[in-house]
Amino acid sequence: MMPGPDSCEEASYILMADTLTPMQTMRMNRDKLLGIVVKSGSKTSHTAILARAMGIPALSGIETDVLLEGMQVVVDGNNGVLIISPDENALFKVTQEQNQKALMKEEFLHMKGQDTVTKSGK
Repeated sequence: MMPGPDSCEEASYILMADTLTPMQTMRMNRDKLLGIVVKSGSKTSHTAILARAMGIPALSGIETDVLLEGMQVVVDGNNGVLIISPDENALFKVTQEQNQKALMKEEFLHMKGQDTVTKSGK
């Protein structure tokens, strides 16, 4: 397990662990947490569901023995991939996806609280 949230107060980080319980997930300081990668579990595990609800990209079932400290890494929770040392094209693609997701979220927030009406006006 890489250093926990308490030891990463100054820099943003991606948490990599063998396992992570739902309680550990809920107690994390989310201010600097960029993503979660765990070896065990699945995309329907409690930890994955909590991370998704908290807006934290998460991957499970990822086996890596490579020490990634200090390396640029992308946790692509939408596509279920961990990109180590991404090139410019990969970074561009991920940035585009993030921007589209942010726009969609804004659109949904704009609709919040409005009356639901079908195309027929009912």
